[in-house]
Amino acid sequence: MEFEQELQLVIVSVTLGGIIGLMSSITMFLIQRYIDTKGKVLIFYKKTFVDIDKDVKGGFSEKDSVVDLSIPLVFEFQNTTNTTKVIRDISLFLYKNGKKLNKMYQINFIKKSNSKGGKITKEEKIEFGSEKNSYSFVIPQHSIQKQYCYFGYFIQKEEIQNNIFDEIRLRYFNENNKEKVSKFMKIENCWRIQNFEVDNEWRKL
Repeated sequence: MEFEQELQLVIVSVTLGGIIGLMSSITMFLIQRYIDTKGKVLIFYKKTFVDIDKDVKGGFSEKDSVVDLSIPLVFEFQNTTNTTKVIRDISLFLYKNGKKLNKMYQINFIKKSNSKGGKITKEEKIEFGSEKNSYSFVIPQHSIQKQYCYFGYFIQKEEIQNNIFDEIRLRYFNENNKEKVSKFMKIENCWRIQNFEVDNEWRKL
């Protein structure tokens, strides 16, 4: 009888010890997960030059029968968390009266050339985005990453009246594939030839 009681006590002790150990492990795991998610991903941006050497800014321009909108941007992504974060498919959209109209093109590269006497003396390819010109970015834990992006939209002059907009918004998806949309800039005198001023200071999205 005493042996059976002792055996039961051992079984109960081992079981309770296992349960307590399991609960402790789960609690520590949940605490660590909470700590890892503390912090934020902050996005800063500046409107910059299309070609800094020639002081070419973004804005509305016209060539032949085509009018275009160009917005070159430099981003800084700041990840203050303990986990790697993702910013996927960062894009600009044209809006009118709060309604989404069109998505601007994500420009992969432009070619910059110098000429002399009517002949090209030097040609340079300027690329945008991350590897393979992707507009999706992986931000390691506790890091700051700078990326250059270039957005454009082109239409024929006769299409202007059907493409009037008054606002541009920025959209991206986070690592949970959740859509994030922020107001980017208001537009006045849409499609009138004009340059956008570059930003000297970072703007927080």
